[in-house]
Amino acid sequence: MAEFKLGRLKFVWKGEWAVDTDYVKDDIIIYQGTSWVCQHSHTSDPDDFLVDRDAGNWEMMTQGIYNAGVWSSLQTYQINDVVRYDGSTWIS
Repeated sequence: MAEFKLGRLKFVWKGEWAVDTDYVKDDIIIYQGTSWVCQHSHTSDPDDFLVDRDAGNWEMMTQGIYNAGVWSSLQTYQINDVVRYDGSTWIS
């Protein structure tokens, strides 16, 4: 007979991605305006979401935009980052 775990029949919202956090399959997080679905149980990277994502732990659920603040030549931007520069708003 099949066993059902009723608490995991839906996604579970976890809020902002956090370092050194235990996640399980179907947890949902947000990182820089985009929501992601956990693909398997793991403990998040101690430093960087992109390392965690590139390890195959997350799949994009919905792409959003991220307010990255004032433009800086020292910053690396992602697609859909929004910045302010010289009185205007720009999207990468």
